[in-house]
Amino acid sequence: MQKIIVLCGGDSEEREVSLRSGEAIFQSLDVTKYDKVLLKIESDNRWYVSDNFSDIHSGYYSQWQLIEHLAKINKLIIFIALHGRHGEDGRIQAVLESAGIAYTGSGVEASAIGMNKFLSAKVLAAEKLPSIPSTVVHKGTFQSQWDTIIKQLMFPAIIKPNQSGSSLGVTLIFSVAELQKAIELAFQYDSSVIIEPFIKGREFTCGVLGNTGSDIRALPVVEIIKVQDVFDYEAKYVTGVAQEICPAQNLTVEQQREIQSIAMRTHQVIGCNGLTRTDIIMDEQGFIHILEINTSPGMTEQSLCPLEIKAEGKEFKDLLDEIVILAQQKITIN
Repeated sequence: MQKIIVLCGGDSEEREVSLRSGEAIFQSLDVTKYDKVLLKIESDNRWYVSDNFSDIHSGYYSQWQLIEHLAKINKLIIFIALHGRHGEDGRIQAVLESAGIAYTGSGVEASAIGMNKFLSAKVLAAEKLPSIPSTVVHKGTFQSQWDTIIKQLMFPAIIKPNQSGSSLGVTLIFSVAELQKAIELAFQYDSSVIIEPFIKGREFTCGVLGNTGSDIRALPVVEIIKVQDVFDYEAKYVTGVAQEICPAQNLTVEQQREIQSIAMRTHQVIGCNGLTRTDIIMDEQGFIHILEINTSPGMTEQSLCPLEIKAEGKEFKDLLDEIVILAQQKITIN
């Protein structure tokens, strides 16, 4: 039987979402297929094993103490349900790889690039994919760039943390008077901040399953219908604030295929494995722009990829099975 440890929690601003993702994954993994346990990383970096597992007793461990134990377990896969800093940015992936422990999802490099919105946009643009041009500013030095920023700024504009998720710290501004406050808010979540033009249009997202270098497939497209211009944290996780329609309506077959094709190409260019989700906006002229890629998408009851798999006529547990199989394939290749 495949042994699975669902890893969630962490110390990022997305901790609560991660805990919900981890619990949903743990509860939905088929007990007839998997020997499973939930592993929570506390905010103080203690690791808590929820139940006895193999030769590990339930309780608290330091990171390296537990990693040493996990490295000795045969046929083990860590199901990563971490979001944000230290979980989605390649750091936990590097820790697991250094110990020879298999895990779900993208590797160190793809995770790091995907988490860095400015860098990933540059990578995508180099491959002729429709990324949004942006400026990045850094805490402690951005005041020296102020005059240049003002000259280049076009309104409305989006100000957001470079490396953060769940749309935390994102502000839509319409004047120079709003810029300072928006940048300071974004700096609460990351030491670098992106400034980019706001593109008005219809917002879509599309999940992709597969390992780079192998067959991949796109899930059905979701349209996100918002009551405000920014799909922020509240809109994502508070029921009723936004509508998420899957499969997306009022799209031509060609438009659906284009969105799916761009999501798959983004997955491949960044070098991703497992499940990703690419967020896209279609402007009023019908042109598509990539907002960002998520290499560790949310798996809560409100999350988008579970909605997409349901539109295929499958259950959440089927999506989890596919993710585990993709992780097993990585082990076989390696």
